[in-house]
Amino acid sequence: MRFKCPFCSYIIKSDDTYRGYKTKCPSCEKAVLVPISPFERDCVIADFVIEAKIGKGSIGTVYKATQVSLDRKVALKVLSPEYTNSKGISDFLREARAAAKLSHTNIVQSLAVGEEDGTCYMAMTYITGETLKDKIARDGKIPVDESLHIAQQVAEALYYAWDEAKLIHRDVKPDNIMITEEGLVKLTDLGLAMHQKDWREDMEISGSPSYMSPEQFSGEKLDSRSDIYSLGITIYQMLSGKLPFEGETLKTVARQHFEEEAQPLHKVDPKIPTKVSALVKKMIAKIPEDRFATMEELLNNIWNIRQKTAPNKDLVPDVHTISINRLDYDYQNATLKEKQNIRHSAEVEKAKQSDRFRIIAWLLALTSVVLAISLAVVIIPRHRINPKFSRQVENFNLQAESGSSSYEELSAIGKRLALALGKPATAEGERLYYKIKYGLEKIEASRMRARIDDMEAESEENQKKTSELKAELDTFRKQKSGEKTEIWKNLSETRTETEKLHSETETLRNKASALENENKRLKHQNFKIIAAWDGDWQKNLDLMIYSVVIDKRTPPKLAIPAIRADSFERSEAYKKWFDSRIDWINTTNDIFSLMTSSSSKFSGMEIPEEGKIVIIDNGIVHIQTPDGIKELRWDDLSIESLFYLCRESIDKKYSDNDLKAIIALLKGNIPKSLKFKPEDTVTIGICDSVVGQGINKMKYYGETEKSKARIRIKAFIRQLEDTNYYDRAKKELKKYIIDENDPWSGEIN
Repeated sequence: MRFKCPFCSYIIKSDDTYRGYKTKCPSCEKAVLVPISPFERDCVIADFVIEAKIGKGSIGTVYKATQVSLDRKVALKVLSPEYTNSKGISDFLREARAAAKLSHTNIVQSLAVGEEDGTCYMAMTYITGETLKDKIARDGKIPVDESLHIAQQVAEALYYAWDEAKLIHRDVKPDNIMITEEGLVKLTDLGLAMHQKDWREDMEISGSPSYMSPEQFSGEKLDSRSDIYSLGITIYQMLSGKLPFEGETLKTVARQHFEEEAQPLHKVDPKIPTKVSALVKKMIAKIPEDRFATMEELLNNIWNIRQKTAPNKDLVPDVHTISINRLDYDYQNATLKEKQNIRHSAEVEKAKQSDRFRIIAWLLALTSVVLAISLAVVIIPRHRINPKFSRQVENFNLQAESGSSSYEELSAIGKRLALALGKPATAEGERLYYKIKYGLEKIEASRMRARIDDMEAESEENQKKTSELKAELDTFRKQKSGEKTEIWKNLSETRTETEKLHSETETLRNKASALENENKRLKHQNFKIIAAWDGDWQKNLDLMIYSVVIDKRTPPKLAIPAIRADSFERSEAYKKWFDSRIDWINTTNDIFSLMTSSSSKFSGMEIPEEGKIVIIDNGIVHIQTPDGIKELRWDDLSIESLFYLCRESIDKKYSDNDLKAIIALLKGNIPKSLKFKPEDTVTIGICDSVVGQGINKMKYYGETEKSKARIRIKAFIRQLEDTNYYDRAKKELKKYIIDENDPWSGEIN
């Protein structure tokens, strides 16, 4: 793993065994903390230095990064570890190739793709702005023409993808639509994009359920009309602030897409024009033939409607014309007012000219000299610049130079002046035109300089916070080290106390029957102490590992910090023992993460004796059976079924029996785990500790509950049949399952 030194920016190469520990920078010789994960801030992948995580896509995570060779910001998408198999890599490369082939202003461009140390990555253009999902969350509803403005640009991107490569996006939704700071809309995440020619009847069902077309759910052949449906759902959400179809389960949402009609938008909000409501209704028609036939037909309809909804229809881009301006309604309304003022001025001027011609006609009757004078009055240069307008331009220039007003306000003034000036026809007009242009460029330069200053200040603040956090981390570690010493001191005192109680117990056993009750009380106390601490640190750690794994609510990797902390207190001779536990936990965590995530990765996969998987959603497996969709928790599946799902996604260095043994322990089945790996030291160590604790617990029940505990102890022994622990448990617990009044009570049945 490589990472950048935070003090001198030197690229440090570190062995994986040092993750989470400090090392010395070869350049500045300062102590630096080695990142635990290869995807943290300052970690290096190929030519890219990671800065921050900015999002998660369908098959990978996206980071803000710097490309070192070209010194530019990029969005670096890294394939998730659970998808690093032949199929996942194939899908990832397909997205990279699809994005690289499509060069369009409204589509995020792919810049580079590669692999380093088993990590697949793709660099894309970095977008400064927000997702449409964030905008909807912030604003609630988006105005009609602004929604259509966004939809028009998305439709242009989809039209280009279909027209250029017969590519279907399959995952159009607000999460995958970016709006830049300049107001440009860009379509992202081609991870599920598919060429129509690649469609097969048996291919997996993919997409986001809330936005999927009915034909996507049913696995039918798709075309651009499926993307039209998803875009229609997105427009509905922009205008109403909510989805047309919502449900708690995948089955409910799918049924709504197939059977229910969305409430018309003009009934959700009476302010929404009926033409817009009709447009969206046609886009989300259940049958593809009832929707717009092509993306171009949709674009023409959006353009026609925007001629009525836009404050200034002249600023609506034509179909297949790229829109590169922010949608600024204040500016549109201002320019509309300017045009009205210009039109009014022209009418007044025309009326004045009519009066002049009447005067000329009257003067013609007087003398030819007066006629010449009158004609001279009439023929005033039409392109003469109003002095007041010249002063406004000069004033705007001074404000642009001084920066006395906000950038947005000054920019709006400059644009209005440029619109009022029109195309210059005189030298004076051309001079003013360049003054306005210079002022606008000056404003933009000042805005960019201020933004750079803000970013540098923010960077310094972040570096300061990072240093403070590192100092806090060092203090915390020292504090924990002191606490650990205190804990070991207490444990040593407890051990001494335990040995003392053993001695007292032996003495009491030799006393007369009159002290029988006291002897039983001390024996009870002795069993409790043995259960709490048996003096074997390895068994205690194995028990802790098993308790975290069997919990099923938290990732098994949470046990690793405790193991690392304990390893500090042990000699180098135990390194192999600790490494084997950490390796085992990492594999267990991979299985846990794979089964508890939300993914359509397994969609369409047939599980023997169960059915076909529809989707896995937060650990709930949705399975298609002849009787309908069945929902199961992942750990309710059999060991063989879980193994079938995990085999292709987990590192091939683990054998089939390795995986089956780990899955069995995840489900709490010790006999099965030992059956698969009877000689594995980690499996045996954990099982020894768990069975030993179980026997001590049964002894405690036998001493305190006696006859009530007999059934529980028998059930415990019966669980250990077909294992090497059966005879041991039966021998140590025999006296607790014998009833003097029942000669058959000792039998295990």
